[in-house]
Order: sequence, then structure tokens, then C-alpha cells
Amino acid sequence: RRDRFHLSDAGTFWLSDTPTVPGSTTWGNSLPRIATWVRLFDRTDQRRLVVINTHWDHESQPARLNSGKLLAAKVHELSGDAEPVIVMGDFNAMPNNPAMVALVEQGGLRDTLSVAHPDETNISTFNGFGRTPNGPKIDAVLVSPQWQVEDAAIIRTRDGELFPSDHWPVTTTVRLPEATH
Repeated sequence: RRDRFHLSDAGTFWLSDTPTVPGSTTWGNSLPRIATWVRLFDRTDQRRLVVINTHWDHESQPARLNSGKLLAAKVHELSGDAEPVIVMGDFNAMPNNPAMVALVEQGGLRDTLSVAHPDETNISTFNGFGRTPNGPKIDAVLVSPQWQVEDAAIIRTRDGELFPSDHWPVTTTVRLPEATH
């Protein structure tokens, strides 16, 4: 939506002890893992926001836990605790995993699905291409307190036995309340 948003800044950091070193892996992860972020200027209300996308390690709990802590620190660093933030990704960690707890609590974030549907029990996002029908919730869209969560959903559309991915997409509708000047 280039007509609405201007890309002000962007970057990538590696989920490791050396986040500025491309390809670095230091927490027991066998594959390099990253977070990519953008700072957008919204032309409609003259505000900036930060969006971060990530994919955490699928095997190493120490890698996930350290990723959560690093990402929480980066949320504060990138937003200056003033700009609204959206963090999304395949976290390979359930909501009660200490890595997700660290990210949510230390990052000051909320899970949009939990906000929109606090009593929902069918929250599986991993389906293993149909082999894991009630898999764990390991994907999320998280937001900082500035956002008003209007809705969120897990999209379970498929074509018969054909699955679009081994994960179900998570969507959300969020809105920033009018700025008070």
C-alpha cells in the first residue's frame, strides 16, 4: 500500500548473541533465524509504526527463549516505547512457552487472537499438511498497547486434502485510535 505507507526505515537482525552478523547461530539452533522489521509512515494520520516478522527455531528451546528476550528488547529499541508495534511470525512456541511469555511480557505485547476471542479453544495453527489436525498454536500476531484489536482469526481454508501450508494463517484487524494532540 505505497499510496498509504512510506517505508521510513528497515532492517534485519539475526537471532543470536551476534545479531548484526549475517547467518550467526549461537543458541543451539541448527539454522540461522532472523527477524526483519520496517518502520512505516502512515500518510493518512501522519504516524509511524513498526512491523516485525520473525521465524524462530523449531528444535532448540534455548534458541527460542533467547530469541524471545532479544526480540522483546528490540521492540523497545525500535519503537522508542512510543511507536505502535506489530510482531508476527512462526514462533515455534506455544503461548505458555517461556520464550513466548518473555516476548509478550518483556515486550509489552498482546496476542491479537487472545484479545479478540479470549474464550476460543480451537487455536491450533500447525497442521503438518493435514497430518496434525489439532496441532499447537505456534503462530501469532502480537501488538503493542496502542492498537485496538477489532478481530483476529485462524484461516483454515483448504482444497480438499490440499493444504496451503503446514501452518494455518493467522490474521487480525487492528486500528489505532485517533491521536490526541
